[in-house]
Amino acid sequence: MIKTTKLTQEQSIEKASNAYQAYMAALDGNKKKLPQHLFDELTDANITGMVNGRHITRKELIAMHSEYFESGTK
Repeated sequence: MIKTTKLTQEQSIEKASNAYQAYMAALDGNKKKLPQHLFDELTDANITGMVNGRHITRKELIAMHSEYFESGTK
C-alpha cells in the first residue's frame, strides 16, 4: 500500500509516482544496501505481503527487498 497524507487525489498520485520512480531508479544493477528512506517513502508502516501464498511481515518484506539491492538487481 502506498503511504499518503491529506493531499488532493492528484497530489497523492504524483507523490506516489515520484516515490515509485525514485525506488525503481535505485535498482540500477549496482550492489548496494537497501535505501531504507526510499522504501519507507513508498510503503506504509503497516505493509505486509504475500510470497508463494504465505503472508509476510514488513520486516520480511524489507529483508526480501534488501536482497534485491545487495545482489545488484536491475
